[in-house]
Amino acid sequence: METKKSTLKPSLVYSYALGDFCFTFFIMFIGYYLMYYLTDVIKFDTTTAAYVYTTVQIFETIGVIIGGFIQDRVRFKGGRFRPWASFGSLWCAVMLVVLFTKYNIPLDKYTWVFMLMYMIAYWGYNFMWVAFRALPGMISRNQNDVMALAIASQQMAVAAALVYSAVGSKILYGFKKIETGFTVSALVYGCIIILCMFVVTRVTKPYDNDETTAFNDKVHEKASIKDTLKCFTGPMVPFFIANVLRNSVSVAIPALMVYYFKYVLGNSEGISIYQGALAILQVAAVLLIKPLSRKLSKIFIYIATAVFSALSLVLAFFLGKELIPFVVLMGLNNFFLVIAGSITNAFITD
Repeated sequence: METKKSTLKPSLVYSYALGDFCFTFFIMFIGYYLMYYLTDVIKFDTTTAAYVYTTVQIFETIGVIIGGFIQDRVRFKGGRFRPWASFGSLWCAVMLVVLFTKYNIPLDKYTWVFMLMYMIAYWGYNFMWVAFRALPGMISRNQNDVMALAIASQQMAVAAALVYSAVGSKILYGFKKIETGFTVSALVYGCIIILCMFVVTRVTKPYDNDETTAFNDKVHEKASIKDTLKCFTGPMVPFFIANVLRNSVSVAIPALMVYYFKYVLGNSEGISIYQGALAILQVAAVLLIKPLSRKLSKIFIYIATAVFSALSLVLAFFLGKELIPFVVLMGLNNFFLVIAGSITNAFITD
């Protein structure tokens, strides 16, 4: 008989979920302010900035896959995934500061230097992220464990979003020079990443070894490129396409928000209101995930939330010239994306 409740202690579940707490600071900082940093601090033209941003995002996507293959084949004495999480957090934190420090370099050369630094920074993030996402396979004993970890992770991400919405712009604009604000922000978020991943690797130590019997026994098998490609058959094809498109929208929207509030709405401070509203609606979404998953099928939840998020985006396009309607509609879009994102791991497992 399937276990009705998670077998994991809440202390373990929420300590693990600190990974998503620190990831959120990285993602929000990069997502909202990288393009603004390129155009308004380094002074790239918009075409060059878009080229840099898009090129690195493509390599970053490939990097996640490569990072998974490397971790599947390179083992360390301290565990299978934990050393990668620790190493990746240090790498990412250091390179985040390096990335958001302005240098006196001619713009034509700065393009390539920045692109290289950006890719190096994201490699650290990839190693950390892949290792962190692999740990539930070692920790979980049943589907309810997987769900408990996913929900706790989403809750921690929401908590981080609330903190970021309250202090992010204050740190960024709290100095005479905006470039100083970027460097200090990167330093603060880098320290958060290191501290959170230290806790994650400590609490998961008993589970990260080859002797542990995982919920998914195949977690111990090495996957070849051929095996990976075999996964993209049947229902995985439309799911993969839908997920890529959903994540693409999630990446593109924050990159445009700073410009939208500054140049369209004429309200640069409104970005904090927007981020706060999104975080509040994320809280509501997180509270609904568990009761929804008990009453409705995961596939229905995933498809329905995807449709409603798309509808809210379309309405925002037509009604988004005013602050309040725009914030409400974009908040609803994020509300549905949170539910879809939280249900994804359990949906794939099913």
